Amino acid sequence: MTALTEGNSRIEFPDSVDARKFDDPQAHGLLSLMRVDFVVALADRVFYIEIKDPGNPRAREQNAASFVVKFKRGELDRDLEVQISQFFIIRMGVEKLRPGARSSTGC
Repeated sequence: MTALTEGNSRIEFPDSVDARKFDDPQAHGLLSLMRVDFVVALADRVFYIEIKDPGNPRAREQNAASFVVKFKRGELDRDLEVQISQFFIIRMGVEKLRPGARSSTGC
């Protein structure tokens, strides 16, 4: 069982699933790019997971309200598109630097 945490959220994955925390700079050494929280690879698909908790007591009220409005309008899609495209840039760079690294379709 692999357990990944982001803030107060914890998700457990069976050992048969390749799940990694991706927004940890130690995972790839890049600080300036936007990153999804988790990347989960199955045999036939990849999931990019971004955890948001506007109800978190540490969230600023204005930011939480803004998030909810953007979510309802569908405006978060662009942010996720950027995060996912930057994931592929990072993975391609890792593969170039470390031959034999995981496929760009996986974690």
